[in-house]
Amino acid sequence: MSIACEGRTRGHIRLQLVRSPISSPRRHRLCVRCLGLRKMWSRRTLPLTPHTLGAAACVQHLVRML
Repeated sequence: MSIACEGRTRGHIRLQLVRSPISSPRRHRLCVRCLGLRKMWSRRTLPLTPHTLGAAACVQHLVRML
């Protein structure tokens, strides 16, 4: 899955939390939190920045691009 190509619309990226970060490493849990995803199946539209892309790439196994 290419984080930079999927889910882009006019400088924004839409993410949905599809797997629980409970048993993930602390760094992954923090990335999920910094993306603003708190509960399962929650969705966020975020600005397309290098910070957002890096955090999404770190937890690509926990989130889905919409």
